[in-house]
Amino acid sequence: MLAENGDGPEIRVLAAQLLAEQIATGEAPVRALHDLCGAAAASGDAEVIRGASPLAKLICALVGLPPTGRYTLTVYFHVDNGVEQWTRHFGRHCFASELSEANGRLVERFGPVRFNFDLPSTEQGLCLEMRGWSIFHLKMPLWLAPRTKAREWAQEGEFNLDVRMQLPLVGPLVQYRGRLRRNPR
Repeated sequence: MLAENGDGPEIRVLAAQLLAEQIATGEAPVRALHDLCGAAAASGDAEVIRGASPLAKLICALVGLPPTGRYTLTVYFHVDNGVEQWTRHFGRHCFASELSEANGRLVERFGPVRFNFDLPSTEQGLCLEMRGWSIFHLKMPLWLAPRTKAREWAQEGEFNLDVRMQLPLVGPLVQYRGRLRRNPR
């Protein structure tokens, strides 16, 4: 989807395409974060709680998720050929994923692993619902998938997020929650 910003067309952030109706009627902080064009950023703060098991800590370290603590959070968005790169900086810890669309669903890729999500809007805000996943394009059973609960909402005029992940047989992997504000251009 293209948007005009006065300087010419830019590719709009993927979530804005998939959530056009929810964003148009949603609260201003959620609308402002998702209705970005081209390269953009948002900043705020976050609290991270890592899972306690040694395997959870190892997986978090390999992915780039920070240790338990409070952090300044900056998220950079960059669009190239319909694929978005989201780079999340928790202080000096960084992890990235690529987002795209397939069959009306959000696809988030971390290396060879892809997750397919629906994005329903509820009274509690926008949520992620996992509908499938694959490794190296090999479809995996949903019962083996990481359990992800993610939502975003507006509170006291700010964009809020809460993301929780756990793995079967491992238990809690990580939770991060915080606030973001769109950075001026």
